[in-house]
Amino acid sequence: MQKITKAGALALLAGLITACGSSSDSEDSGGSIKLDTYAVQSTAGTLSNGSPIIDTAIGNGEFTIHWEVSGVDSYTMEVYLSDDGSIATTPNLKLYGMNCGSSGIFSCGMSQDLSCQFGTDGYMSCDPSSIANPPINAGQYLNYLPRGAYFVLRVCNALASECKEEFRYAYIQ
Repeated sequence: MQKITKAGALALLAGLITACGSSSDSEDSGGSIKLDTYAVQSTAGTLSNGSPIIDTAIGNGEFTIHWEVSGVDSYTMEVYLSDDGSIATTPNLKLYGMNCGSSGIFSCGMSQDLSCQFGTDGYMSCDPSSIANPPINAGQYLNYLPRGAYFVLRVCNALASECKEEFRYAYIQ
């Protein structure tokens, strides 16, 4: 009788372990994230190739970062300023980051517009500005103006087990 009980317990334990590691885990815990849309738009217009111009003298340096994500219920997002369009290389400047998702508890949703500004003082900020996302001195990073740079958007599922990133070139002056 005791052998049957041990065998039953082992079978139950094996079943629980298998269920925990199955591919039916909820999307919220680490599903396959998809970055469906990513764009950087500016009130100052675009270059002939369609890249936005971010100009402190036109529209107060305002620009918008837009993205749409699917495949998960919650995710993290980060925006970087980069010389080469990759955050794998350094140095890069993190401009903004937040937790997002389909639930009302998050400060951003599955489709989001982030309003940003590049000021004459060289600082970039995005709304809502906070202790976690203060204005950043992009002027020191950029070194000289006018010049081109890349805005890199990185989105990761809730467990950060899968991330996607894309970049968009912008002309900053």
